[in-house]
Amino acid sequence: MPKQTSELKPMKKSLFLSSILASALVSGISVGAKAATMITPIQPGNTLNADDKIVTITGVTGSLTDGTVSAMFGGPVGSDRVFNLLFQDPTGFTGPGTVSYTIEVIPSSIQAFNTASIQSTVYGTGNSVSEAISANGTIVSNNGATGGPTSILPRGSKFLTVTDTLVPGPGGSYVSQFTNFYTQYDTSVPEPMTYAGGALALGLGFLVRRKTRLTK
Repeated sequence: MPKQTSELKPMKKSLFLSSILASALVSGISVGAKAATMITPIQPGNTLNADDKIVTITGVTGSLTDGTVSAMFGGPVGSDRVFNLLFQDPTGFTGPGTVSYTIEVIPSSIQAFNTASIQSTVYGTGNSVSEAISANGTIVSNNGATGGPTSILPRGSKFLTVTDTLVPGPGGSYVSQFTNFYTQYDTSVPEPMTYAGGALALGLGFLVRRKTRLTK
């Protein structure tokens, strides 16, 4: 699939951004207020404020400097809600590059991150996008399919440092977009082990009281 010439790229990008903003407005997402910014160029210092999430771009290299990142919510998946970050370029990421960012849940939110996964849309072969999450290893997507299991994040995670690394294949292959998926959970709901611990404590208390009565 031929890549567009660089002279056409600014116009393509302008139309590309306009189409995403229009889609957001149609779907009822506010894009005008700072508290609901849903798309931004991939440049250090740029932020996305989406509901209870704040995403800050901390670094970018190579072909990713020409792209955009947008935030959206999906799901629910089971009891989890999915938060997605979509990285894309209207003419494709044709060279290697990296993007680093932080993603945090605001302190007043009852949500925390649960799992992370990645998927890419590519043209050609030999492409890969890897996602390295602080304290949680690396997951890799090859040619549009997740190359490993979903990564389970430490319980209670509310701040993540992430680096995505793009490696296009030879012979004109490129990545048109890739997405980082994060599921989250409600921390105000006690986990099953909490209930189990409470039941055990009640049971032990009952046995102690019963033993006390029998020995009197």
